[in-house]
Amino acid sequence: MTQSSDVALTHATTTATALGIVIPANSQIMNINIVVEQLFANSSTTTIAIGDSSGDATDIAAAHNVSATAVGPLKMLQASAGAWDNIGTTDIELYGITVANSATAGKARIVVEYVQNNNLTAL
Repeated sequence: MTQSSDVALTHATTTATALGIVIPANSQIMNINIVVEQLFANSSTTTIAIGDSSGDATDIAAAHNVSATAVGPLKMLQASAGAWDNIGTTDIELYGITVANSATAGKARIVVEYVQNNNLTAL
């Protein structure tokens, strides 16, 4: 399954923002990509991170650098080992946050690929 964010993250999205992506319980995230729609101009240090709450918008995908020339898709990495293995027994909504630094423009959407109800358990 694949979901794309309803909301674009911009250079001005400096607080955790709901993306409109809900991952069903017991799903395994396979891939998270940043798809740049407008370049993050004038900054080589813009970062985007993804989390599962407005209080922790970094616990699913670690902050990923987005250069001023990056067009993507840019593959994000897990925030920690096993963070994508099994999202748990309840659905989660994803939140994104941008640290723009000196960016004066920029817009991106998040695309998440996952296996629904994979229900992986620890080895």
